[in-house]
Amino acid sequence: MLHSRALLVLAVADPEDPRAVAAVRRLWENCESFAMHAPLARWHLNASFPTQQELAEELGHTRGGGTRLIRARERPREPDVGRPSVHQAFLFVEHDALGVMAMLAPGEDETDSWADLDRRWSEHLGQFPSERLLGLHHIYTALADALTSEPVGTPGGDSTLASEDAVAATATLLARDIPGLRDGPWQRRWQRTAQGALVWHPEPGRQGRAPVRDRRIAALAATEAEGPLDQWLWQPPDRHTLAPFVRYLVHAGMMHRQMTVYLEGRNFGELRLLLTTHCDQLTRLHRQFIENESSALFEELLRSQALLKSLQVGETGLVRTLTLRRSALRTVEIALHSMEEAVALPAEVRPYSMFDADRRAGTRFRRIVEDDCAYLSDVREQVSEIVRITETTIVSRLNRREQRLALLQTAFLGALLMGLAAVQALTYHVPAPGYLQTPLIAFLSVLALAVPLAASRVAAGRAAPPPVSGPLANVDAAVGIALGATSGWLLITALRMVTGAGPTPPWLSLVAAAAAATAVAAADRYRRRA
Repeated sequence: MLHSRALLVLAVADPEDPRAVAAVRRLWENCESFAMHAPLARWHLNASFPTQQELAEELGHTRGGGTRLIRARERPREPDVGRPSVHQAFLFVEHDALGVMAMLAPGEDETDSWADLDRRWSEHLGQFPSERLLGLHHIYTALADALTSEPVGTPGGDSTLASEDAVAATATLLARDIPGLRDGPWQRRWQRTAQGALVWHPEPGRQGRAPVRDRRIAALAATEAEGPLDQWLWQPPDRHTLAPFVRYLVHAGMMHRQMTVYLEGRNFGELRLLLTTHCDQLTRLHRQFIENESSALFEELLRSQALLKSLQVGETGLVRTLTLRRSALRTVEIALHSMEEAVALPAEVRPYSMFDADRRAGTRFRRIVEDDCAYLSDVREQVSEIVRITETTIVSRLNRREQRLALLQTAFLGALLMGLAAVQALTYHVPAPGYLQTPLIAFLSVLALAVPLAASRVAAGRAAPPPVSGPLANVDAAVGIALGATSGWLLITALRMVTGAGPTPPWLSLVAAAAAATAVAAADRYRRRA
């Protein structure tokens, strides 16, 4: 027969979600309906819900790993009672998760009924938005008198529920006593823990999906194993340690969150189609450019390559998508490891039990993520290879262009220097008045400075960014204005020479130079805006 029935309510939430924190607060405040007003004095924890700042400070201690009980409350026990009631609640943080648990264990003089406990808890709670939580679990616990093996301390005795027939009979009692349960396949989905407790999970979830978020669990043990059951199921040994089963369910909630987020956003078909389309386009352009190296094809090749690169490194690009998938797998593996570390199970886990279902879900998820990562890695390799080949072709074309421009620049300057050297060697006098020679020399000097800059600009191409930044970025504009000013000066001086007007007055030279420089600056500004 079953006796000492109790109900453990456990909720796990993301502390970064204000609505989830509000839901945890409602659960914490609902404990007051069971007269849990007194703080737990032995650990010097008060019963008030923490403020946002206090919660952030507590989480700062555990984000790198660890556990802290941050609040505790209980109902004062009545003296002179054979079996006193236990009504305690704890608020805790585990890693980056916030949790609350409430144990409702009636005493000898109270109604010992799961239906009554469940009704009273839900009645006081009212309509409750549990969808923001990582998990909301109701664990129905009890002790069994008759269905035990040899007593504790006898040779070979382990104080566990004994045979398969006894387990089947106990499951029938559970279906009758737990609210909302009926006889069904779940009665065969049980697991015996290393502590000798039996655990049923009536809602194991569906194949191919993440484990269910909210669980109803039944946990039974022999009467002699009440102490070990409490320690394994809910009772924290100290302020920095959760009971093994509570820790298991907390990390199961983290695993469920990661799996759900991944599976809901798993579809990367649009990205794959976009990458494949642009990869094919770049391949076609590259082939056409190899056959016919036209300037139009070269510019189109540059644009197509830049677009494909952005699809790799963008916020929703291939590299980030692949990284997030590997990170999701690592998060789930850490959660599974923490779950296995929390609850020690026998070497043989019964098929379709709660623990087996969690393991199977983890295995399926690992296979899904590994397949996705392998496929994305293949796409990334294909894209990277075509980008590399195209990059080689583009660099080769730019190098050839730069070499031709450098040759042209060298030839121009060489011819200019050769002419000047010949003039000097042959003592040739330019048939021009002296007042024309000054602007001519200034014009040729600025032109010699402008030609290399123009060659560098053409070699870089329109698709490339400016080669310098900061103050040096304005050198091109300054040289262009200087070339315009000297051109205006030379032009007005040449016109006065041709018309026989004689030397140009300084003010007229300044006006002509300023007008030409202004025209060049305006043209450059218009070009930049266009």
